[in-house]
Amino acid sequence: MQPSKKLKKTKIIVGVTGGIAAYKIPDLVRKLQVNYDVQVIMTKSAQDFVTPTTLSVLSGKNVALSLDVDNGLIPHISLLQDVKLVLIAPMTANFGAKLAHGFADDLLSTLLLKLNCEVPVILCPSMNTQMFLNVATQENLKTLKNRGYEFIEPRTSLLACGEYGTGAMPEITTIQATIDAFLGKSSTNK
Repeated sequence: MQPSKKLKKTKIIVGVTGGIAAYKIPDLVRKLQVNYDVQVIMTKSAQDFVTPTTLSVLSGKNVALSLDVDNGLIPHISLLQDVKLVLIAPMTANFGAKLAHGFADDLLSTLLLKLNCEVPVILCPSMNTQMFLNVATQENLKTLKNRGYEFIEPRTSLLACGEYGTGAMPEITTIQATIDAFLGKSSTNK
C-alpha cells in the first residue's frame, strides 16, 4: 500500500494588529488551519494582547514578526509566495490609517503595500464606536474600499470598553465563512 499524499492546503495570511479583539484570534487560527495553510503576521502592539507562541502552536508555523531578512529571504516578499488571501483581524483605526496613507513601518503594512490587492485582502475593523465613527476613520475606510480592499463590517454589541455600539470584531464563524466564500471552499469546522 502506497502512503497517501497530503493535499496541499491553500495558503492564507492572517495579520493581527493591536486591538483587544486580538484575544479571539487563537480560536480563529485554530479553526482556519484545518482547511488552510495559515501564516500569521503580528504587529508589535498585537503582541500585547496575544503571544506569538500561542499563534505559532495553533498555526503550526513560526509567526512572522519583523522585516529582518532571514536566510537571504526578504519577509515581505517571501511570505507572499503562493498566498491566495490575506485577512487583517482585528484591524485597528491606527492600522487602517497607516494602510490608507501608504505607511510601511512594520512587516504587515510593508507586505500589504507590496501586495497592492493582487489577491483578496479582507479587513475586519474593530475599535471603539466613537473611533469607528470618527470622520478620519470613515474617510480612511472609504479610501481602502475604493482601492479594492474587502471588508467584514464590525458588529454592534457591548464593547470591551463597556460601551454599546458598532465596532466589535465580526464573529469567528462569519470571518471563516467569508474566507471560504472567497476561496470557493466550505467550512468543515464551524
